[in-house]
Amino acid sequence: MERGIASALIANSSFYKIFKPSTDLGIWELDEAAFNSVAPKIKPDVVLFLNVFRDQLDRYGEIDKTAAILKKAINNTPESTLILNADDPIVASLERNLDGQIVIDSQGLSTGKIPASAGMTKRGREMTKEGGKDPRTISTRLRNATDGQKCGASRKNTTYFGITDERLEAKSDLAIDIKDCLICGTELVYPHRYYGHIGLYICENCGFVRPKTKVTAKNVRLSPEKTSATINIDKETAELNLPMTGLYNLYNALAAISVANFMKIKSTLVFKTLNNQKPAFGRMESFEIDGKKAVIHLVKNPTGFNQVLEAITQ
Repeated sequence: MERGIASALIANSSFYKIFKPSTDLGIWELDEAAFNSVAPKIKPDVVLFLNVFRDQLDRYGEIDKTAAILKKAINNTPESTLILNADDPIVASLERNLDGQIVIDSQGLSTGKIPASAGMTKRGREMTKEGGKDPRTISTRLRNATDGQKCGASRKNTTYFGITDERLEAKSDLAIDIKDCLICGTELVYPHRYYGHIGLYICENCGFVRPKTKVTAKNVRLSPEKTSATINIDKETAELNLPMTGLYNLYNALAAISVANFMKIKSTLVFKTLNNQKPAFGRMESFEIDGKKAVIHLVKNPTGFNQVLEAITQ
């Protein structure tokens, strides 16, 4: 991975300017293992995390190990702005200041121990003291929350994206990669779960809750041909009509919008580009065989498989 990045930099540099890059922007897609060693060296302005699911278990083991690797790398890039998927509790917990430790024991199980820096704030207590585990009550408390609670201090240079749409509900209870709070080990409560462990959640023990989002998708409309939603960027609103199906592609679009917003790219250009996006080779690529339409879907893990099946049966 490091040699590949070095080669890309050289290939796009001007030799007479002593290897000064001839482009203004570099975008690096790094896997779990490479990120830990590469990120501190390239010192990125922004780091984006989309989700963490079980994948390539032969290489990286369970997701707690992956989360620990990512957390260590984040601690080594303190100046980078983090853009995180608020709806994934694993990703959202990465920016918590827990001295680089996620509360998992050697067997991959939550220990249930709360870090010394943790402790529910007044707002967290108010969110959990009434209504027990009634989803409607918890949902109201989630809407009233303005940020995740403090199981460890939050990193300041962090923004979030996510979906807020109570009409969306997971169609399957299978392939849920995590059920417990990665900070204190208590089972998370989901008033709305979109798929897998992705959704709106709260830990009623330590107060860790789905954070407030800067880029938010609402009024989501899914069909076999496209994905539409109303996108809020702070106080700005725009319509997204992505010519790709699947809730996971909406998250991809939200991630792209978040990075573009950080880079101060005009939103009109961003939405025009996304609304005219075409699938990449081998990923939702469509073609005709004997007069019938066929679509190629790439599947790499159980959660992804479930989402593809849902997407093609919308």
